[in-house]
Amino acid sequence: MEKTLLQTNEALALRASKAEKSYDYVPHLMASILKARVEDQESAGRVVSLPENHPRNLAPTIALRESPELIDLVLEYKSRFGSKK
Repeated sequence: MEKTLLQTNEALALRASKAEKSYDYVPHLMASILKARVEDQESAGRVVSLPENHPRNLAPTIALRESPELIDLVLEYKSRFGSKK
């Protein structure tokens, strides 16, 4: 417990102080994870093959359809404001 002075009414108040954090368990946790990975030959060492048509095998720049020509885009463009004639 610690004493603190409250500024609103200038009175002392007792407040519980927080316990210091300890990370003593982290090295043990890391060692057990690495040991489990070394001992597990089944799941860590296997190769997962994807089918040819899986999206990860397609390049991100390949579109599913051909892009239209520029002149076609210009002819199809419709303005929100209409034409000023």
